[in-house]
Amino acid sequence: MHSETWLGRIANYLESYLPITTEFRPVLYAFALVTVPSSVLLVPTTLDPSLFVALSDSRSTPWGVITSIFVHSGILHLAGNVAVLLAIIILFVKMHQFRPAEDKHSRSVLFLWNIFFSGIVANSLFILWSQGSTAGASGVVYAAEGIVMGFALFMALPDQFNF
Repeated sequence: MHSETWLGRIANYLESYLPITTEFRPVLYAFALVTVPSSVLLVPTTLDPSLFVALSDSRSTPWGVITSIFVHSGILHLAGNVAVLLAIIILFVKMHQFRPAEDKHSRSVLFLWNIFFSGIVANSLFILWSQGSTAGASGVVYAAEGIVMGFALFMALPDQFNF
């Protein structure tokens, strides 16, 4: 059982629908760390467009490389990011379910850190090459998809990747 923190309660709720061993807990935390702040920020950024602009990623808001991950342009934008991220996480768990426990945990930790790092890098590159602004967790979602596809490739062709 998780501690009674908000993150622990969310993990307990998700685990009741998607039985995940403790080795996959970092993946659940990644989902909660995107979903909860994004959901909480949806109302204030919808009611105050200037807050939305201030938290978005642009040249005038360099902190947006981090904060824009949690700001969405509406409920459909948030729902789309969350649904795709959840589908990718389910795929990640399913493809690793028969791996040894230490592999599950280390790959889950890699998943957690990599999606946030990649999302921040994607937002930073957006600032360098674009004049506009952006918001949402799409960089995180694409990073999660890339991680799953990379692991699928390594698992499907293990002999080709023996270094």
